[in-house]
Amino acid sequence: MPALVDLVSSQLAVHPEAPVERIVFGSVDAADIASSLNEWSQDVLGSKIVGSWLWAVSVGCVAGLKLSNGRRVVVKAYAPDRDLARLEAVLAVQRVAVEAGLPAARPLTVPTRLGLGWAVAEESLNVGRPPDMRRPEERLVAAYGWTRLVEILSREDPTLFGRALDTRGSARVVDGLYPLPHSPLFDFEATGDGAEWIDHIARTAWRTMQDLEGPARIVHADWRPDNIRVNDVGAELVAIYDWDSIRVEPEASALGQVAAMHSIDWSLPSGPHFADAAECVAFAVDAEKARSGPFSAHEWLVIRAAIAYGWCYTARCEHARAYVGDDKPQFQMRHRLRVDGKSLLGVTLAEG
Repeated sequence: MPALVDLVSSQLAVHPEAPVERIVFGSVDAADIASSLNEWSQDVLGSKIVGSWLWAVSVGCVAGLKLSNGRRVVVKAYAPDRDLARLEAVLAVQRVAVEAGLPAARPLTVPTRLGLGWAVAEESLNVGRPPDMRRPEERLVAAYGWTRLVEILSREDPTLFGRALDTRGSARVVDGLYPLPHSPLFDFEATGDGAEWIDHIARTAWRTMQDLEGPARIVHADWRPDNIRVNDVGAELVAIYDWDSIRVEPEASALGQVAAMHSIDWSLPSGPHFADAAECVAFAVDAEKARSGPFSAHEWLVIRAAIAYGWCYTARCEHARAYVGDDKPQFQMRHRLRVDGKSLLGVTLAEG
């Protein structure tokens, strides 16, 4: 398994603190992690690992593996506190998407113990390339794909998958304003000093988002170049990844939050492109074009507020890193929020 060990080692060299690997595998040794994956593969998939082309770490660990039986699979490993009901519901939605003709990878397993946590495997869907969201024609393809996914999955009753997909009641921080941060690197409660202005904008946006009636839909909440692929000419969506981001939420609120982060691709050598307000709104307009009907004026208020709210969450992550001396000012999320946050909300904010 030299290739897998090398990939894990490279990741650990960049992020030696490795909080996610510690939680999932109980180890930060690349050989130990690779060995755990190999044992799991033999026990669950009936085949050992002979190669690897992918190792990525975010809220969990993702490995692209070549097996001795010739199969190529993707294994996703999660922390031990991962909600099993939610994992199973996500897999159920993913199977529905495959059967409906969406470009999703077919799940191969149920959640099974790996290391200290859990893991699932799916068929490899290693095709296409990330869309360039700065090109209007590729942004339109991506936005159309998001709306198509929402409309296809809206044929399903969300309650058939249980309550696990509805994350609106999940653990939240800062008096319920933000979801629990996606990484232990970000401690919003401990880094609140100096972030009051961000929280004020977020609270205003959140109130607008909550004032929305209408059915909740099954949506993909992390729709960006990292998680989707288009064909070589950028004219067709050919792969959808990160089905863990599926949740149940009103469409307008979900679209705004997706639009806020729609351009981010962490694989770019020059770093991700954080879209400005006009680009984020343009993505939402493109998504509306693919709908069976336009959004109402009130829904557009919610979409714009949700863009601002999505920016607030990311600005809080940026602030948290700056608070401990690891600022990333090149991303400029706090600057972007200061310049365009109020205009997105369409109101004059009282000092908070």
